[in-house]
Amino acid sequence: MRTVVPKCGLSVLLAIGSGLLLDGCSKSAATSVRKEFEEVYAINPDATFSLVNFSGSVVIRASDLPQLEVKAVITATDARRLNGITVDVKARDDRASITTTFPSEKGRVGTIVGQVDYVVRLPRTVRISQLEVENGRISIDGMRSPDLNARVVDGSLSVHDCFGNSRLAVSSGSLDLSYDTWEQNQFFVSALVMQGNARVVMPKGSPLHLVAEASRGKVINGLAEMVEVNGQSRSRVDMKVGREARPDFDIRATTGDIEIVPVNALAKE
Repeated sequence: MRTVVPKCGLSVLLAIGSGLLLDGCSKSAATSVRKEFEEVYAINPDATFSLVNFSGSVVIRASDLPQLEVKAVITATDARRLNGITVDVKARDDRASITTTFPSEKGRVGTIVGQVDYVVRLPRTVRISQLEVENGRISIDGMRSPDLNARVVDGSLSVHDCFGNSRLAVSSGSLDLSYDTWEQNQFFVSALVMQGNARVVMPKGSPLHLVAEASRGKVINGLAEMVEVNGQSRSRVDMKVGREARPDFDIRATTGDIEIVPVNALAKE
């Protein structure tokens, strides 16, 4: 077990004024400081992994190597706050976890004073017991995890080409669940968006059982053919394709819409 130390020591970059700001930032003068690190740890392909981050982004990419690769950029409004943000990585053969701690601000509960942006590579069959971001986004690509749990409180959650049991949740924001190809495996995906929209993209004709329900919204099903009118809007869809072993999808939105789109239609946009 170890706490990450920035590679090649601590690197702090100070940017003042619009001339050094990234594209898309405000033109007004701004001050930011940051530090970066990159570390690699050996873990088993069937290890259990967790990551919690209050503010920022988490990108998970699948790998065929038996290791955890962590890259992180920590950004804050000033050096004092930067030093108060800590990233604690604990890793052993069968388990790895990353915990992000932000400094408390007296009288300013919930104030965002910085962020941590992660890019993490994992063995594709690792179990993800907890992946949570309070403010920001999560992106997961290519996993074959038998158990994947991801939650965003305020922001976006994107899951691409992941074939395994998944429980996904967004309190406020958006969910994007997409498949460019199809693997005929028995798995389930359970997703809930409390406030916001969900989009599901997959190849047309893929064997599956899909239930989509928008309590206070609509479901637009672009995969429907004979029984339903293509693109018809309703509040609930229950669709079965194929008779063999097939994955189950349960997609729900409390306040918001659900759109189900075939891959070829998306490519034409």
